Amino acid sequence: MLHMLLGQDGFFEGVRDYLMKHKYGNAEQDDLWAAFTEKAHKFNRIEPKYDMKVIMDSWTLQTGYPLVRVNRNYDTGAIEISQHRYLENNTISEEEAKKCWWVPLSYTTPNELDFENTSPKVWMECDESGKSVPLKLENVVGPQDWIIFNIQLSGVYRVMYDMGNWRLLNATLNSDKFSSINVMNRAHLIDDVISFAWSGYHDYDITFDVLEYLTKEREYLPWKAALDGLSSVIRLLRPFTEQHDYFKTYLRYIIEPIYYHVEGLNNSLEATKTHSGILLKSLVTGWACRIELEDCVQTAVSYFQQWKQTKNPDEENQIPADLRPTVYCTAIRHGDKDDWQFLWQRYRASNVATEKRTIIVSLGCSRNEKVLRDYIDLTFDKAEYIRTQDVTFAFSSIARSEVGAPIARDYFAQNLAALHNFFGPQSTDLGRLLSSLSSQIISTEDFEKITQLIDSNKEYFKKAEKSVQSAYETINFNIQWIGRNVQDMKSRLADRLSLMGLLKTHVDA
Repeated sequence: MLHMLLGQDGFFEGVRDYLMKHKYGNAEQDDLWAAFTEKAHKFNRIEPKYDMKVIMDSWTLQTGYPLVRVNRNYDTGAIEISQHRYLENNTISEEEAKKCWWVPLSYTTPNELDFENTSPKVWMECDESGKSVPLKLENVVGPQDWIIFNIQLSGVYRVMYDMGNWRLLNATLNSDKFSSINVMNRAHLIDDVISFAWSGYHDYDITFDVLEYLTKEREYLPWKAALDGLSSVIRLLRPFTEQHDYFKTYLRYIIEPIYYHVEGLNNSLEATKTHSGILLKSLVTGWACRIELEDCVQTAVSYFQQWKQTKNPDEENQIPADLRPTVYCTAIRHGDKDDWQFLWQRYRASNVATEKRTIIVSLGCSRNEKVLRDYIDLTFDKAEYIRTQDVTFAFSSIARSEVGAPIARDYFAQNLAALHNFFGPQSTDLGRLLSSLSSQIISTEDFEKITQLIDSNKEYFKKAEKSVQSAYETINFNIQWIGRNVQDMKSRLADRLSLMGLLKTHVDA
C-alpha cells in the first residue's frame, strides 16, 4: 500500500534518504515516516497538510483493517462514505466502532475507466480524538453508472457498496464489457461480495448474481478469489444433502466453460504456456473433479489406471505434476482398496518430498470408512513409514473429508493422551489437529463434546492455547452461519437453478 501511495520514485527515494541519513546511527519508525512525508510532498502524492506519520500510525499501531461503506443517493448524486473495522463475524463492539484509519480512496467510473492511476483522489480522515471524519462526495458519477473504489487494491480495505451500485456493477460484469473492469478489481469485487455474504453483511443473492459472470472469465485472479471464497460454503453445506447438491449444480454451471477452456485434465501445452495458465488449470480442474464434473472424474480415473498398469510406476508417471493432486485424490475417492494400496506403496517408494506430501494428502480422499480408520491408525504408528512432518497433513486430509470427519473426531477423543505423547510436551501439533477438526464441527452437540474434552485434559493443551481459542471461534462461526443460511440457501439455490433450467437431482458418486 505504501509503495502504491508514494509511487516507485517517491518510495525508493524515501528509503534511500532514510538509510543514508541514519547509516551510522540509530533510527526510529518516525524517522522513516519523516523521509516518506518529504517525498510524498515532493511528488505531490499527498497534500501539504498531511503527514505520513499520522497516516501510517493508524495502520501500524492498531489491529485489523477497515470496511469502507459507500452509500449513493441516485437522485442528488451525493455519495456518503463511512468506515469501521471489518470483522468476519459482523459484530461490532462500541470500542471497535471507534477505530479509524486514514484511508486513501482511489476510484473510477465507466466514463473514465482509469484503472492505472492508483493515487488517492480523496482521503478518509481521522480527527484529533481518533474518530472518523464523515466524507461526502458530490457529482462524481451519474445515476446510471457504477463507481469502483480501491483501484488495483492500492489500499488495504474492503468496500461495501449499496445494492444499487452492486446491481450496476453486476450488469457490466454480466455483459461483453466485463473486461473493461481491471482484472485485479474484478477479483477484488468477487472477494468482497463473497466475504460480505459469508459474514452476514448481505444475503447470497447478490453474490450469486455477480458470480454468474464467471462463465465468461478466463483470468486466474478472479477464479482464485471465487473458489477460495466458496470453499468454506461448500464445506459447511456438505452435511445437508439437498443444499449441497444444489450448490454443486450451480458450481458446475459456472465452472464447466472454464474447465473446457483450459482443456480439462488433458496435458495441453497451450493452456499451460504461462505461469498463470498453469495455476488456472490446476485450480479449475481440482474443483471440477471435486464437484463431480463427469469428464474430469473419468479422465482422472483413467490417468490413474494407466499409471497402475506401467511396469515401473515409481519411475514412469505420465501424470503431469501440477495435476497429480487432483488425479490422485479423485482416483482414490472413486477407487477401491487396491487403488489405495497402490498409492500407499508409491508413498513408501518415493524420495521426492513434494510427491510424498501430495500422496499423503490424497490418501485421505477415500470414502471407505475402514480404509480411513486403518489409515489414521497407520498415521500414528511409529513403526510405519509416514514421515513426522507429514503426520498432521495425513490427519487433516481425513478430518476435512465428509466420511473422515467423524472418524478423526473419535480418534482424537479416544487417543488424546497417546497423541500428546506422540508429538511430545513441547509440540504445538496437537493444536494443528484440533484446527483440522474444528473446521468440520457445525452442531452445538459436537461443540459441547469437544469443549468438555479439552476442559478435562487442559494439561495436554498448554502449548496450544491459541489453537484452542481459534478452534472455538471457528466452531461458533460455523454454527452461526448454518443457523443463518442453511435453510435460506436451499430456497435461493432452488429458485435460481429452476430459472436456469438446471433443477434436477444429482447424486454423489
